Amino acid sequence: MSFWKKLFGGSPAPAAKPTQPKPITPEPPKSVAPAQSTNVVEEAKDIIRIGDAQSAKTYRERDNVGTRYETAEEIQGYSLARDLPGSGFSVETIGSPLVTTFSKDPQARKKIPFIYYYFYVGPRDGKADAIAAMTELPCFKIATDSGKLISTEVLDFGLYSKLCSDGSGKIASWSVFVGGAHLSLELYEAAINSFKKHHGNEKRVSGPPAPSKASQTTVGKAPTSVTFVREEHPSIGGRTATKKIYTAPSKASALVFLQGQTVSKPFTYIEVDTPEGRFGKDMDGIYG
Repeated sequence: MSFWKKLFGGSPAPAAKPTQPKPITPEPPKSVAPAQSTNVVEEAKDIIRIGDAQSAKTYRERDNVGTRYETAEEIQGYSLARDLPGSGFSVETIGSPLVTTFSKDPQARKKIPFIYYYFYVGPRDGKADAIAAMTELPCFKIATDSGKLISTEVLDFGLYSKLCSDGSGKIASWSVFVGGAHLSLELYEAAINSFKKHHGNEKRVSGPPAPSKASQTTVGKAPTSVTFVREEHPSIGGRTATKKIYTAPSKASALVFLQGQTVSKPFTYIEVDTPEGRFGKDMDGIYG
């Protein structure tokens, strides 16, 4: 009897055969279908629009050089001052619609071009259409600090609502207005085209302004009536500033002049005295 049988009473278990690992067969790579876009062209357009918006210059209230009307009553006053039939009234102050000067000669009335359009609310968004129509014109922007329309040109303009006549308090339509002595033929035609394009309805439109070789609304050309007076060097916050003082016959001419000036250094100011007050420009823009 073997030693193993004596000790354990049996035969030793045979040694287990080493198992060979099964070869791993790699699975064929799964093809991943490209993500489907509902409209690739529209997505590309959105990306372009976002990029344009991020790179575009922003505007603030202080960049507004026009006169804004925000209620139907203000626009009514503007229209009344211009259109009194046979009265011989002439609008002397564009920015103050109720200020008129009597003239015995009805032909002496100042011809002021203007455009009124309105945009219905429902089923379309009348306000969105009205804003789109205005901002398609190069001189109208939305101020980032107020959310309101501004004009980078010396114009009279407005965006205002009209309520339903049933007393519900709901808005029936939004109206837009562009006008003024500085409204050029080019802008007049562009505004009408834009208002029609964005589903506007004509309310009242004057005859077109006379064509001009140099557009009256072009910003950056300083009028010859702006005159240099003096240069000052006041101390502001412990720094010596430079102020160049001018005079102008009106706010409108001063603003056109300031729009054409470039201020790139801190503590540098260009200021213009007018009958309506002093207006200036520094690195941050126009103020007054």
